[in-house]
Amino acid sequence: MSLFHISEVLNKVFIQSCISEERTAITDLWQKQVGKYAKETELISLKGGTLLIGVSNHVLLNELVYKRSEFIKYFNAVLKKEKIKEIRFRIQCKG
Repeated sequence: MSLFHISEVLNKVFIQSCISEERTAITDLWQKQVGKYAKETELISLKGGTLLIGVSNHVLLNELVYKRSEFIKYFNAVLKKEKIKEIRFRIQCKG
């Protein structure tokens, strides 16, 4: 069993909390932006400035791809920083 310094543990908890809050904020922004299609999409991940969104069907995927740059501008304007550099979409079956 290894021991950790309390500051390391607290730092990890703080980082996880910030990541969770950020993910929630981005999920909320996404749902507001896509409106009625929110039920057909799901935020999968945000890594290195790339937002990965799962989409339920090809038709919606194509529509969202055409609006990708609009979404990126919206997110960065609301977040007041260049957090989102790319949005990728993939078909994902909801189960």
